[in-house]
Amino acid sequence: MGMDLEGPGGAFWFPVHGWSAVLTLARDFGGWEPQGTKSPEWEDPETGEHHVASDWDGNYWCNDYQQVTEEDARNLADALERALPDVPRQRTWAKGVIHLPQGGIVETMPDDLNPPEYFSGPGGRRWV
Repeated sequence: MGMDLEGPGGAFWFPVHGWSAVLTLARDFGGWEPQGTKSPEWEDPETGEHHVASDWDGNYWCNDYQQVTEEDARNLADALERALPDVPRQRTWAKGVIHLPQGGIVETMPDDLNPPEYFSGPGGRRWV
């Protein structure tokens, strides 16, 4: 599960915890002030009826086809650029490993990372 982003520049996917870290990094370290998302709209494939979610709260947290204005997306991107100097170039945390009974492993990360720590290191910095 994660957040799918689509726009003129292409499509991108964030894992759910990564999306939360992106928004927090932009707001707390880059000065982003969210404008709120626009209500999801869709066409019913069977009837062709146009629908708009009537009770939309403007959130960024779910993947419900809500839309972000161009201005808000640009402000978010600018805030992430401003926050990038706060993200360490070297990873500041170590991955944990869970060994599965049927074989294989799952890599984990600490739950208490702040956004700059989350994105620290060469692999993490590619997300922002």
